[in-house]
Amino acid sequence: MLRMDGIETSKRIRLREKKNASGTRIPIIAMTGQASGEDREFCLDAGMDDHISKPFRYKELLEVVARLLKDTSSTPGTAADTSKTVKQPTAAFGQSKGKIR
Repeated sequence: MLRMDGIETSKRIRLREKKNASGTRIPIIAMTGQASGEDREFCLDAGMDDHISKPFRYKELLEVVARLLKDTSSTPGTAADTSKTVKQPTAAFGQSKGKIR
């Protein structure tokens, strides 16, 4: 099994999307422990669509996901289906006072 970090995985996904030429783009959000602008730019340059630094608030994640789904819903050939409502996950994600670690 190949072992890759998020940067390499994102680059490979974007390369595969270009080769496929179907117009489909998978939304990718980086979740890192780094909050620097440099880290964000590094992730975006690798093909990720956005960046959230940990710990983050659940509301932040929902806002980013909602924005990406909205962006992809207006792009022909994307896999987003905005006719379905995204349900909020339970505490199984380790939420503590609104933060996800």
